[in-house]
Amino acid sequence: MLAIEALTKRFGGVVAVDSVSFGVNAGEVVGLIGPNGAGKTTVLNLVTGFSRPSAGKVLFNGKEVTGTPPYALAKLGIVRTFQTTSLFSRMTVLENIRIGTHLRAGRRKSQAIGAILEEMSLAKFRDFAANSLPYGVQRRLEIAVALAADPKLLLLDEPAAGMNPEETHRLIEDLKLIIKKNITIILVEHNMRFVAQVCQRIVVLHRGRKIAEGVPGEVLELPQVIEIYLGKRRYA
Repeated sequence: MLAIEALTKRFGGVVAVDSVSFGVNAGEVVGLIGPNGAGKTTVLNLVTGFSRPSAGKVLFNGKEVTGTPPYALAKLGIVRTFQTTSLFSRMTVLENIRIGTHLRAGRRKSQAIGAILEEMSLAKFRDFAANSLPYGVQRRLEIAVALAADPKLLLLDEPAAGMNPEETHRLIEDLKLIIKKNITIILVEHNMRFVAQVCQRIVVLHRGRKIAEGVPGEVLELPQVIEIYLGKRRYA
């Protein structure tokens, strides 16, 4: 579904993403991991049109979409969330999700809203203003708004950041329901337990370069991956 070919992004003399290549199959959940500053969010920005690459290509269903504006990518089915919530804070949960359905037509809008409220465990909050919700619920609402746009490829940037263990567990269960709908997902996340439970494959970035790729159980045990998270003393 998605192919990233030698993607590179330079900010002046700084190379934030350095010739990164990987693919994502339809229906797959791929984790993009690495320490702070590894280039993960920059890759998402390049894929979703919020930033233009210095070099390389992005292909979606065989068609090059490199540098295509975010609104045009959303029409194609590429939708994302952000590290910080981007909700309409004074609007209700229902109103936020309704805005997310702007790419759907007719009766599909109301049907989608009801289904998403249930799937993301938000039905009891439907008339609450977004800014009155607990933080974990706000994060789930942001994903719900993205789902309302009927994505084929959903990119989630640190969805569990700041959540307590109970909120994280709830989010994992919600994501498992999304996965069953065969929505393709790229997930940026620092919580490795979260990644291991949700992702089928992971790509590891370090200083802008891809250093490993494979199934979580194998990649998370690689010495070079452990080292960048825990330091060289782990192997002293």
